[in-house]
Amino acid sequence: MLHELSKRGNTVVVYLIDSSVVENVADAITLWLLGFLVQVKLGLDVVPVLSKADLAKNIDALKSIVDRDADVSRLFDMLEAKGLVADLVPEFLHLVNKTRGAFRAVAVSAVRGEGLEELHFLIHEAFCGCGDLT
Repeated sequence: MLHELSKRGNTVVVYLIDSSVVENVADAITLWLLGFLVQVKLGLDVVPVLSKADLAKNIDALKSIVDRDADVSRLFDMLEAKGLVADLVPEFLHLVNKTRGAFRAVAVSAVRGEGLEELHFLIHEAFCGCGDLT
């Protein structure tokens, strides 16, 4: 089905991340990597959208993952997990660093009307072929 859809023209997947459910660094990493896995599985361009940005519980963790210029190593300071999760976070952060260049995320708030223009611009880029999503 996706193959047929992509044959009709440029296709983009909008991957919604509910910012209000990100309570800690592990949540932010997990949701970011799920979006990357969607892109790998579908083979289509994916635009990750941080929805409900106005309700974000841990905006610092989200910004550290989304912002390409941010130093993800500072997420270690915010890490609250123990045991296996804490042991795996360094490896996951390495993956986050590698995948941040693959696509750009947009934080939007329908309530505040923020980020909608940037989202429109990214989707337009995917359809017009005038740029890439990085």
